[in-house]
Amino acid sequence: MPIIGIMASARSYGDFVLLGTVTATGSETDLTFNNISDSYSNLFVVTSFRAASSPNGSGCVLRFNNDTGNNYMHTDLQGYRMGGSGARNSSISAPTSYIYHQITPTNYNTANAFGSCVIDIPSYRASTFKHVIAYGGYMPTNPSVSYSYQTVMAGNWANTAPVTRIDFNFFGNTFVAGSTASLYGVK
Repeated sequence: MPIIGIMASARSYGDFVLLGTVTATGSETDLTFNNISDSYSNLFVVTSFRAASSPNGSGCVLRFNNDTGNNYMHTDLQGYRMGGSGARNSSISAPTSYIYHQITPTNYNTANAFGSCVIDIPSYRASTFKHVIAYGGYMPTNPSVSYSYQTVMAGNWANTAPVTRIDFNFFGNTFVAGSTASLYGVK
């Protein structure tokens, strides 16, 4: 049964089983899913995040199995829209200690706005490198400027261990109360 998101409806998946939801109370620098079952073929995460402070958006990253080594790579395509004009860019990371997956609103941005993202982690228990596909959501910014932001990201974790833990982090920034991530197992 398809759930939220373009990727979910574009794929031919089996059943989605909610494995858990983590919700920030307002002081967390990390949100974590631990002891992830190996009973599914894929993992799917739906996020709604807002960072506490920082001008004009804060980058959120993810890591697997508490691995902070330079074992990750990612590439992204970003699109911006501001007033009557727009821009786009893309980037490819060198090996780094995280996968960048979305930019999120902060206190600089429109009050109570959250950035949304869907993340697909196919074959998370296979004995091959793990791949990640993410589609990040609209970011309304400073109320005096009409601005939106979209990103599509593909990443890789150079490790053959099954994914048993997922951490989301803002590099020292904290999650605003009500930020949530829901983890689904896909049969």
